[in-house]
Amino acid sequence: MTSQSLFIITVLVGAVAFVLYDEFRPAEPLPRLDGKVALVTGANSGVGFQVAKQLANLGSTVFLACRNRQKCAEAAKEVGHRSVPVQLDLNSMESVNVLVHELFMNLTSRVDIVVNNAGFAGTPGHTAEGIDLHVGAMHVGHWLLTDLVIARNKGGSHNMRVVNVASGTHHLCAVFGMDCLGPEFLESGFQPVMDTKKAFKGTLAALRHELVGGSLHYFQAKLANVLHALHLPKKHPGIQALSVDLGWVSTSIQPWMQLKISPFQLGFMRSASRGADPIVAAAAGPVLLNGGLVDPNRRQWAPFTVEERLGLRTRQEAEELATHLW
Repeated sequence: MTSQSLFIITVLVGAVAFVLYDEFRPAEPLPRLDGKVALVTGANSGVGFQVAKQLANLGSTVFLACRNRQKCAEAAKEVGHRSVPVQLDLNSMESVNVLVHELFMNLTSRVDIVVNNAGFAGTPGHTAEGIDLHVGAMHVGHWLLTDLVIARNKGGSHNMRVVNVASGTHHLCAVFGMDCLGPEFLESGFQPVMDTKKAFKGTLAALRHELVGGSLHYFQAKLANVLHALHLPKKHPGIQALSVDLGWVSTSIQPWMQLKISPFQLGFMRSASRGADPIVAAAAGPVLLNGGLVDPNRRQWAPFTVEERLGLRTRQEAEELATHLW
């Protein structure tokens, strides 16, 4: 898939999402988080930084987890006195273990809110453990982080909140007929998919692959984020979990944001500050549907409602896939 094709598809999908979701309403005030402790991954820039800043403004102590120690310290300084920088490289499961050990040995006995935000869109590769880079860093790393925090937490998972930053692109797995998290990929232990054509079967498979095949790895990770949030309340009683579709937001992970005239400048994308709003609402506001999906306007939906209405995937099929993924 060429970068031009990716750009065109993303602009079209983003424009549709913008029209559907951009009826911005005055947001209801969120409750204070005084005395709460939050952990936000990918917090040194973009949406993650804005989430950390807004949670701190609500009174929470915020651990900013970032790969680059210096950038993390600079971001924490800007967030203010309620923030603490910690180093985390989600490409390495050892780094995840080290962070959690340091966190509970030296910094806190309890984490109330985990925001699994860190994400990227790049070329295929693998983590330090040899698993697919996208699924490894954006799903497996966050899954391990969440489970280790629960295991070490004072009070365990009771009244703990987990927010997975997903993407509306997870719907494209079903819409484009991709077997994003098929049995072969799961049973291989998340080995990188070298031939993405295998994920496309049936009518016009070659055309569908040409259109979106290059983004398969990202779609896999975002689908896994939604499934993880769906299954967490079943695995850990007392926990509250939500995934978030934050809409089309201007961040550095999109290569075309470096163009002289970008979709953001044309008014088709939200700022990182506004993109953070549904994530902060998911972290601080009431949970109406545990395991649900929050849209860019803070509304909570049952995951895969879109797919079910289109006849592409049933709720039972999604829950079975979530169980298999775990």
